[in-house]
Amino acid sequence: MSEIDGGETIQAKRQRFSDMPRACEACSVRKIRCNRTIPCSNCVAYKVVCQSPSSLPNKRSNPSTNSQMEERIAAFESRLRTIETQLSHSTSAEPAGSQQGRRSSLPRDSLDSYEGESSFSRQLLAAGHIAENTLAGTNAVNTSLGNLYTLAETATVSEDHRFLRSHAVNPNKMPLPFELVTDILQRIKERTPIFCYGYFLTDISKVESLCFEAYRCSSLTLGHMTSVHGILYFLLKEFIATSDPLCRKYDLKTHVMRCEESLKSGIEFFEVLAVPGFLSVLALAFGAMKAQEDAKPYLFCTLISAAANHCRTLGYHRQKTYENKRDGDAKMANRLFWSIYISDKTLSLLLGRASFLQDFDIDTEYPVTSTDSGRRPWDENFIMAIRMAQVQGRIFDQLYSPKALKAPSEQRAQTMDDLASSIDNWRSQFTQIDASKVAYPDIWTISRPHWDVIYYSVRTCLLRVPSASETGLEISSLCFLSARLALQSHMSCLSAWEKSNALSGKDYADWVLNYFSFTPFLVVFLHVISVADSGDLQLLEKVVKSLGNIRKSSKHSEKLYKICSILAALAKQLAGTQTRFSEAYRPLQDMLQFDEHESLSPLFEPKTLQDSFGLEMADYLNEWEAYDMDSVLESWASGQSSTPDMQ
Repeated sequence: MSEIDGGETIQAKRQRFSDMPRACEACSVRKIRCNRTIPCSNCVAYKVVCQSPSSLPNKRSNPSTNSQMEERIAAFESRLRTIETQLSHSTSAEPAGSQQGRRSSLPRDSLDSYEGESSFSRQLLAAGHIAENTLAGTNAVNTSLGNLYTLAETATVSEDHRFLRSHAVNPNKMPLPFELVTDILQRIKERTPIFCYGYFLTDISKVESLCFEAYRCSSLTLGHMTSVHGILYFLLKEFIATSDPLCRKYDLKTHVMRCEESLKSGIEFFEVLAVPGFLSVLALAFGAMKAQEDAKPYLFCTLISAAANHCRTLGYHRQKTYENKRDGDAKMANRLFWSIYISDKTLSLLLGRASFLQDFDIDTEYPVTSTDSGRRPWDENFIMAIRMAQVQGRIFDQLYSPKALKAPSEQRAQTMDDLASSIDNWRSQFTQIDASKVAYPDIWTISRPHWDVIYYSVRTCLLRVPSASETGLEISSLCFLSARLALQSHMSCLSAWEKSNALSGKDYADWVLNYFSFTPFLVVFLHVISVADSGDLQLLEKVVKSLGNIRKSSKHSEKLYKICSILAALAKQLAGTQTRFSEAYRPLQDMLQFDEHESLSPLFEPKTLQDSFGLEMADYLNEWEAYDMDSVLESWASGQSSTPDMQ
């Protein structure tokens, strides 16, 4: 046998090494030679405990223990998946009512939202000073007119400033099946929808790319997804209103509700409100449209202000910004900016607040009009809307702002004349739009009367400017005429929308009534009680009847109906009675004129108002606390109203 064959086996060597003493734990840690005795010389020298490695717990894994641990982890993961599944099912199956009930348990904060001098609420509350001056102590007057006062003072709650969603929705998830979206895009390529004529997104190829990217790309911004939800929501609304063939293939009403919830959910995320970008502005614009549709002017204002701030950050208000953009992108951004501008200036006069986008800081050009004969009238209409918004902004800035109210009466009168010329010039050019070949001629025709409503309402607010005369308060014959025409246009427009197959009275309330001032009603009311004009009284009663048809459209419509009902009933009772209006009326000029230095003599003879209110107004007003209307109507005459806002 060789040396190798006669050598020690591996097993024997392992056994021999295992029997040999090993270095103690202390020497192993210090990495020094150990004499392998217990205690070793090193531990004795350092005066530490000498511990044999064999006395330590065995750190080697036990296969059986590992197996048990793996089984326990697997069981834990299984239970966790079960719990997640149960939670997911309970969330999706929870009825909307339970969510609403949970929401209603939250505190309803009362918010004192500011409105300025040009707002209808201020005009209404100020008109109270004129209608009652000396009878504050009578219970009948305090109960009836006080209810009107309180109605005008009603504060907003938090729900007026946000959307109410029925349940939690993931805004990053597409609510519609891809097949439906494909059919929608194919449909709008076959025939351009009204959506792409009258709104801020007119490029069908851009609509198509935004929608397809929402399905193809795994990483999209919240602004992108929310914009797509807005696009699909308003397209589906149009398809339903026009009875599009897609209504027979799909349950569009269910799908439009899903888009609505996704749009609302996306708008309320911080990213859309705070992070500037074209798609964030687009998402906010759609959210503002939805707020307008829901009759939420304060939420509408919040979203428009955020969009306006984004526009300024992105430089959309400056022409040089568009020089480095592709032509298509530049056109879309430009049109989107001017859409935000229109809403901003409209709200400025409506709510009596300074606008966010100031004209002195804007040099970007108007959108380019199309050469297509069907689209060109719509583009020209959009530009005229911009110009009307500019006039509205100027009326507030130059006549109703705190600075303007302190200006000399001569300066204010000259400004009023200049603005009257501007708005009349606007009217002249607006009527010259050639719509002989316009696309969707029926919708175009129906939409014309609402511009009459806006024109005459804005003109009334302009001519009603307080303290613009050296002789004191004046309400001129032109102001009375504009107010009558505004109310007549309102009834004509409402009637046309109610008879339309594509529109309704609710649409009129949401898109027109809630977004122009109803100051003309107050002006005609004053004319009735000053000269007992039976024609004007009948006009007021007809307007109240028309408002009754749409009073259930929103909280705002209901409130407006109640206010006008009270004023019409009051006008009927006071017509022909002896008041200070009778003395202030100038029949040859058909105007009311008060000397601003005269003493505040009674507007009405004693008991005039007290005897007038044998009215059954308590049926819907007795829930409100009564207040003195004397100061309310008198301040409307002076233009120095300081009462709280109506909304």
